[in-house]
Amino acid sequence: MTEQFTHHTVLLDKHLDSLERDAHNLQRLLQDDRMTAHMDHIKAQNGSDIKRAINALTAQADVLSKISSKLYEK
Repeated sequence: MTEQFTHHTVLLDKHLDSLERDAHNLQRLLQDDRMTAHMDHIKAQNGSDIKRAINALTAQADVLSKISSKLYEK
């Protein structure tokens, strides 16, 4: 009976070690996924910021072009 108990205890310890490794790996993968999602969000946000900046600069260039053409008309 004692040998069987010891055998089951050893098996449970091995299973626990395996579960702990799996939990650690899953936690690492989850953190990697969160980091990837965060980086994708930053890239998307930066892309939107860049597009807005380009649109603003284009609008300013159009205004300056109109002003310049009006000045040269006179």
